[in-house]
Amino acid sequence: MRTKPRRHKSKKYEQYYGEPYVPKTLVEVKVCQKCGRELPITSTAHNCPYCGGSLATKCIPKQKA
Repeated sequence: MRTKPRRHKSKKYEQYYGEPYVPKTLVEVKVCQKCGRELPITSTAHNCPYCGGSLATKCIPKQKA
């Protein structure tokens, strides 16, 4: 199982479809390094709003509905 995003993203998908490739099985989230809470990647926060700790980007498998 891969926990980090790919280093090199193929540009062929973007050239063909005109939109960036979004992986379907992994979701990027921001995780607080101090308390461990998860925030969505769309969050604009640089520090955890609950404890003030620093945030790190992490890829997790997408939850099946």
